[in-house]
Amino acid sequence: MYATSGRRRTLLAGGCVIRMDSQVGDLRLGDILIEGDRIAAIGPAIDASDAARIDASDFVVLPGFVDTHRHTWQSCLRHRMGDAAFWTYCADMLRDLGPKYTAKEVYVGTLLAPVSAIEAGTTTMVDWSHSQNSLAHADAAV
Repeated sequence: MYATSGRRRTLLAGGCVIRMDSQVGDLRLGDILIEGDRIAAIGPAIDASDAARIDASDFVVLPGFVDTHRHTWQSCLRHRMGDAAFWTYCADMLRDLGPKYTAKEVYVGTLLAPVSAIEAGTTTMVDWSHSQNSLAHADAAV
């Protein structure tokens, strides 16, 4: 199960591999070899008999985590409302704090969000951007 370097090897075998790189292209059926915490190889059929094998034949495999619900403008207040009830969040963030955000603060929060996402292994995200207090706020978010 371990390579000679002592790092765990895992083979995701036979999945539909979306590589997010138009120069390389996607694989309808492909393998991904992971060594430790890094992708070591991607190809149509990787020979890695010493690796733990995961059958990915019924899955689409993407290079990273996907976050389908992030409010990027709120990144500067990250984790502030993690335990709050929904209506408390709505009152505190959307009614009280959101209207006070400047376009520059929306810009900084939106810029910070992908940096923290990438650090956590998230490579794709959908921004639920609802801080358009003005056209300048919308432009800053973009």
